[in-house]
Amino acid sequence: MKKIAVLVSNPCTNDARVIRIAEAEAKYGYKVKVFATLQDNTLSNENKNNVEYFRKQWDLSKDCKRFIPRFIKNKKIKGFLVKRIAKFIKYYSFKNNFKNELLSYKPDIIHAHDLLTLPLGVEIKKLIGSKLIYDAHELEIYRNPPLKWYEKIWVNYIEKKYSKYADAVITVNDSLKNILKKRLNLKKIYTIRNVPDISVYNGPTLKETLNFTNREKVLLYVGKVTYNRGLEWVVEYLDKMPLNIHFVCLGHKDKNFYQNLKKIIKSKNLEDRVHFIDPVPHNYVVEYIKDADIGICAINPITKSYYYSLPNKIFEMSMAGLPIIATDLPEIRKTLELFDNGYFFSHKNPEKIVNLVVKVLNDKIDREKISKIAREHSWKNESIKIKKVLDEL
Repeated sequence: MKKIAVLVSNPCTNDARVIRIAEAEAKYGYKVKVFATLQDNTLSNENKNNVEYFRKQWDLSKDCKRFIPRFIKNKKIKGFLVKRIAKFIKYYSFKNNFKNELLSYKPDIIHAHDLLTLPLGVEIKKLIGSKLIYDAHELEIYRNPPLKWYEKIWVNYIEKKYSKYADAVITVNDSLKNILKKRLNLKKIYTIRNVPDISVYNGPTLKETLNFTNREKVLLYVGKVTYNRGLEWVVEYLDKMPLNIHFVCLGHKDKNFYQNLKKIIKSKNLEDRVHFIDPVPHNYVVEYIKDADIGICAINPITKSYYYSLPNKIFEMSMAGLPIIATDLPEIRKTLELFDNGYFFSHKNPEKIVNLVVKVLNDKIDREKISKIAREHSWKNESIKIKKVLDEL
């Protein structure tokens, strides 16, 4: 049985894309082992759905301190330097942290998710001849928050240097595929979209969790509560929407952003109308949110990567049958027009969200039709593309 090593720079407990692809690779007859980072409340070793997980502590800060001269004793100065150095040596640090474990595993194929893991994949490929897949989840030089000009130069150098060793490149939508193909001069590049898989779910739904009746209408955001997702826009204009509209955020929280958002909520006396719910397992999301009323995907396209994004939440909310208010961006518009459930506004005029909420509430919406069309694009169908990638290596 051929072995695949999946490389990811997080604990891989909630990274739905990585987990789904790893499980699909296992389903197609490969022995799959995920090499991830060890953090609090995660296990060093575990096996889930025929995928083995190995997690190891990665101390980037410790590696950064090796580059700081010993005569610098001030902690604030050291902290400042660590943050600056980390942006440049993280690739070197991650590569050295997992190298020995990868060599012991001797994978036939390496699946490197995001640029941070790619240099490690190239190193192992050179040493033992593994095939290499580079999975580019976004445009690295146009990440959020935006990189400084000198950081872009470094990231561009790293990606061009190492991506040429990839035997195949995967990305998340056709716009990114076309950009990467041209910029990195790639031959084999595939689109595998971030679409959800759906499992039977018998637990409480979203409104049941909140003890809502049919009178309360839920405007739902799914995903990480963080910068440039338009959450501030919704909070800013919520008091102009009908009083029975509640804004609900389902997902993990960026600590700093969450605290700042809570201050805005408090200043506008909206504590009773804004709700934060911890994430549910990714394969339960669609069934959990099906009694919400409106979905929102208010991406602020502050970077090119965001401009061409196609978030997983678009598919989750569509499969649940929700009409979706969304920023008018190319991949998002193309997808929602296919499902016939999109209501669009410009990021330059986010106040239009208020009118769109009222419009959605007044429109006759065939939620069953939306759900049926969207579910034709489920992970069951999308995952077939992974076999094509593996077969062509």
